[in-house]
Amino acid sequence: MYLDIYKDGARKYVYLKLYLSPERTAAAKRANAETMAAAELQRAKYLREFMERGGVLPRVRPNLLLLDWVESQTRERMENGAASRALLFRGVREHLELYKGKNVRLSDVDTDFVRGFIAYLSTAESRRHAYHASPLSASTKQNYFFAFKVMIETAHKRGLIDASPFAFLSPADVKPLKAGESVAKIDYLTSEELETLKRARCGREDVRRAFLFACYTGLRVSDVQAVKWANVEEMQGTLFLRLRMQKTREIVSFPLSKQAAAMLPERTAANATAPLFPLPTNPTINAVLQAWAMEAKIQKRLHFHVARHTFATLALSAGVDVYTLAKFLGHKKISSTQIYADLLAKDMIAATKKIEASL
Repeated sequence: MYLDIYKDGARKYVYLKLYLSPERTAAAKRANAETMAAAELQRAKYLREFMERGGVLPRVRPNLLLLDWVESQTRERMENGAASRALLFRGVREHLELYKGKNVRLSDVDTDFVRGFIAYLSTAESRRHAYHASPLSASTKQNYFFAFKVMIETAHKRGLIDASPFAFLSPADVKPLKAGESVAKIDYLTSEELETLKRARCGREDVRRAFLFACYTGLRVSDVQAVKWANVEEMQGTLFLRLRMQKTREIVSFPLSKQAAAMLPERTAANATAPLFPLPTNPTINAVLQAWAMEAKIQKRLHFHVARHTFATLALSAGVDVYTLAKFLGHKKISSTQIYADLLAKDMIAATKKIEASL
């Protein structure tokens, strides 16, 4: 740590020989608090001297690593109940490490660093699917960029850096993040493919039931994992699901189809209060889904969001209107749901052209 001192138009730094550690344990937090207290004592000493001579208030400036700052921001979001934002911050951290390694200081983040990160994101690959690398979608690139901006501007507001490097970016600097934003690919299963998948052997029954439940309800994997019997109630002979979505914190409530209800486990004393669809780690889930798709001879990369897309497209194909579908999916904006209607229209046009070419 060091003092940042500005006097008579000149800046100098006084190194205190004090150091902060990553706050991964309670002991590390206590040690950092003691270190900050010691630094404040030295700051008070310099303050007395410099104020007597017309100096400007020196500030304690921790020599903080960028990844440690991102980690602290991630924990802060988790503690405030913003789980989806915390997951986004973790994704940013992973890509920052891939971009510049672990030893970049927060104070090293300048406009050139940000421009370089934009260039990195424009060609970066998704880290979500261990068995299939694919480019980041335009929306993911932009989400990572704006999440990084929030963290850096928070550091500026808290006095950890002198200025926000984002203030000096031009629209042209950010343009690479918008490239291809209209060509994001959405994979989904047709009704025939879904039936084929159901008949094929799956290596894990827990993954199979959870994935099919998602196909029949449109729930994200985080919401599937959160379902308990307390979220299911019977009304007039029909099971209803009422659940607060993990990502948006919106409450959804809808009747379960017979196919979805068939995926629920038998109610027992053991699972009365436990999650009904406990799942293994993401890499294991993705490996099982890929093997299952191969067994079913389906030439698509399966992951849990394919199940959500499948529900949406099958519902629209069956005649469900966009507004009703939006309620199932928990969308606040109809435009988010309209994407599926546009997707179906494009696929139908492409199918028509194939038929025309074959005649």
